[in-house]
Amino acid sequence: MPKIQVNDIEVNYEVHGNGFPLILLAGFACELHFWDERMVRELGEKFQTILVDNRGAGLTDGSKGPYSIKQFANDTAGLMDALEIPTAYILGHSLGGMIAQQLAIDFAGRVAKLILCSTTCGGSKSIPMGPELAPRFQERVQGKLSLEGNLDLKVDSCFTEEFQQANPEFIAEFREINANIVMPRKTLVKQAIALMAFNSARFLKKLDIPTLILHGQKDRLIPPENAEIMAQYISGAKVVYLGESAHALYTPEPEAFMNALLEFLT
Repeated sequence: MPKIQVNDIEVNYEVHGNGFPLILLAGFACELHFWDERMVRELGEKFQTILVDNRGAGLTDGSKGPYSIKQFANDTAGLMDALEIPTAYILGHSLGGMIAQQLAIDFAGRVAKLILCSTTCGGSKSIPMGPELAPRFQERVQGKLSLEGNLDLKVDSCFTEEFQQANPEFIAEFREINANIVMPRKTLVKQAIALMAFNSARFLKKLDIPTLILHGQKDRLIPPENAEIMAQYISGAKVVYLGESAHALYTPEPEAFMNALLEFLT
């Protein structure tokens, strides 16, 4: 996989396909292997689809000191500079959606269209995660969960119980893939602090970028009410809810996800 110098670090990324650039920004405790392979393959048939490991995640270098969403956004803009990409479609999932918002705020001219998936504007205007997951999330950041406990949390966050029961082979494969994605606790803590400090609401009103907000109606990690809150701040934003999805969107409802995305982008 290629790495390229961006600001003070080397960033790991992958490129799939050709066409107008579409940059995918992954969420908390995730790296570029998080994305569903079928989704990447479909997008690569229509766009130059670029997957990125955020600072400190996957094979991208970490750095001393705290992380921030603003820093992650600067890294994304720096990667675009390094790859000679003047403007791109930006799709961010969860924490990646926060990075996408910050990128649009700080580098509006670089974002042709904005897709915010399963994310929030943060701060007092946002709706926090449900009580079923919050204590387990805190235990994960504190390093109190075993590998199996971490995998259980990721599965329960990303997929509904109904999807898990109906797709045991997929869930087993998902657990196997994610068992090999072990993020150092110091990076988890830095990402968690950056996530909790994020608050974009007062800046979103200034955006003049076509925006699509996608959210699962059964998301317990970032409740779906957050989608409507962001839409109230972003002028002209379109909201699409996926009725059978939790935090992960493409895998449970690939056709609905891709139809909404391609209708927006093409």
